[in-house]
Amino acid sequence: MTCSIGREPWWTAEAFVQGQANKILNVRFRGLAGAGLRFRAMKADRFRLYAALLAMFEHEEIGSGSIVHRDLRWSSYASWNWTTTGILRIVNTTYWQPLVRDIEDYRIASQTDFVMRLSPSFSYVLAFHYAFDSRPPDGVVNSEYSIRNVLSVDFEK
Repeated sequence: MTCSIGREPWWTAEAFVQGQANKILNVRFRGLAGAGLRFRAMKADRFRLYAALLAMFEHEEIGSGSIVHRDLRWSSYASWNWTTTGILRIVNTTYWQPLVRDIEDYRIASQTDFVMRLSPSFSYVLAFHYAFDSRPPDGVVNSEYSIRNVLSVDFEK
């Protein structure tokens, strides 16, 4: 579902389902399902900015699975992309996910990709990910990061 002003939609309904596991964070399984609205906040020739507010159900199993949490969180995010040239594009999405019943219990996750087009079908991506949990399980770090090098192939070109 979208709503348009003129020819282009300025908001879109969005839904997602996701499964996660992370040994570093002692997450055996985290299942997420959510829905909400995404808004286009700004559109220029080389820059786009989006913002969203979604409600998200979370089922989380910690450690051996003996600790289970079932919660409702907000999942707000801002996402932008900037095409600096025809070759380089920078994309960032940052999420803030507080518990609905206690906003001081929140997670922040941010992903920034530097995408360099090598040819019409191939791109090199330098991807940086950062995550923070204000109340991690006992004995677990409250933040983590990763840097990845990716070779991307576009089969449609």
